Amino acid sequence: YIKKPLSPPIVRARVKTHIALKTAREQLFNQNTILEEKVKERTTVISNKNKELEKSLQEKNILLKEVHHRVRNNLQMISSLLLLQLGDIDEPAVEEAFIEYQNRIESINLIHNELYNSKNYMDVDLVLFLRKLVKNISTSMSQNFDEQKLVFSTDTFIININIAIPCAMILNELFTILFESQFIGDNRVSVLLQGISPEYTIVLHVPEINTVIQPEGFSLELIKILLSQLNGKFEIKQENGLKMIVHFKSSDISTYHDIDELLNRQ
Repeated sequence: YIKKPLSPPIVRARVKTHIALKTAREQLFNQNTILEEKVKERTTVISNKNKELEKSLQEKNILLKEVHHRVRNNLQMISSLLLLQLGDIDEPAVEEAFIEYQNRIESINLIHNELYNSKNYMDVDLVLFLRKLVKNISTSMSQNFDEQKLVFSTDTFIININIAIPCAMILNELFTILFESQFIGDNRVSVLLQGISPEYTIVLHVPEINTVIQPEGFSLELIKILLSQLNGKFEIKQENGLKMIVHFKSSDISTYHDIDELLNRQ
């Protein structure tokens, strides 16, 4: 078998094609090199930005932690001053009022303590908070409440900082009412926690109690103000015992301005 010799036009065409392919490969290689350099530059820029963001986040976390720490210290100082003053008070009504104010401050202090110990300084486990809150109220009122009788519907219930403080103050008022009314004692208290952001429901249920009670005076005004900030509502039912029900929504509105107004009216 003998190959037919290539004609000059075919040879020229193949050489031209080979040269064109070589040129294309060189251009592609150059473009890839340029692209790799740009990717490397972009990667370096992104890496530096990420480092800056991480540093900024760490600084903010440190700042948040320091804020919660200082707030805790300041609240503890106020609570201690009230406790010192309480030792010089002989009138039962005034003494009771001091204890209630101290418990309100302590409820805020507990929230900041939970925020301080949280991973992101923004979320609070309401179950852990309520266990500490009830223990604090019980101790301040010299009532021995068995913590085993405080039953929760869930092991954890996370709420964010926007609603944590007003929610804590509302719950402090409600448990204070229950303790003052002698409705807890040896009775079991079920705490039903329901909801996913932005809507929540909290139910305090004392099955053995068939008497309906209502908040009054300063407690009622405070609950109303706090619920108005949370777009919430409050109701008490006599249904298989005593039920205190709170419905509310997430809110970014600070409650302190209206609370200051209320305190100034007292």
